[in-house]
Amino acid sequence: MIGVSRYSDELIEEIRINNDIVDVVSEYVKLEKKGKYYFGLCPFHKEKTPSFSTDPTKQIFYCYGCNKGGGVFQFISLYEKLDFIESVRFLADRAKIQLPEEDDEEQVEKARQKQEIMKTNLLAARFFFDILNSPRGEAARNYLKKRGISEHTVRKFGLGYSPADSDSLLKHLISKGCSESVVLKSGLALTGKSGGLYDRFRGRVMFPIFDVR
Repeated sequence: MIGVSRYSDELIEEIRINNDIVDVVSEYVKLEKKGKYYFGLCPFHKEKTPSFSTDPTKQIFYCYGCNKGGGVFQFISLYEKLDFIESVRFLADRAKIQLPEEDDEEQVEKARQKQEIMKTNLLAARFFFDILNSPRGEAARNYLKKRGISEHTVRKFGLGYSPADSDSLLKHLISKGCSESVVLKSGLALTGKSGGLYDRFRGRVMFPIFDVR
């Protein structure tokens, strides 16, 4: 396995730029342009009406049916069932961009940890989204409505809500197999004076950011 930390932000950005998301997705999904977006049948769940959109300006995809979304690396990761590192290699090969040689064990371990942190943040984003759309998120939904933010916008950008109690997210992530150390490194939890962990974000509307860095 190649250590993703060996790949500079500049190299990863070069790979992304040379893999236009519309071109990549079109190799797997039949897309039709509607306005400034491209729509097609979602490849990640069964549907009869296209709810899978691709935004060429923001270089992201999003499915309004199953709520999967992200950039070109995330699409390849989901469709080809690859981890992030393998997705980088896959798209580098597609764009004929040469990658550094295989890294040492220390770098491989750093890459593994980075991958776990990314996975943890994606799980957190889904958790916040689900909470916003549950009875616990009613006050937050009303707040967004008063601010003129539509349900369409909420779904498109995956907005969420973090519960006010101290460890809802932490318990959820641990139940999904995330270790406390990774949750702490991800920035989603903080260490209290007693040494225990608690959620960093509580009682807030959440705006997830999908970025390879």
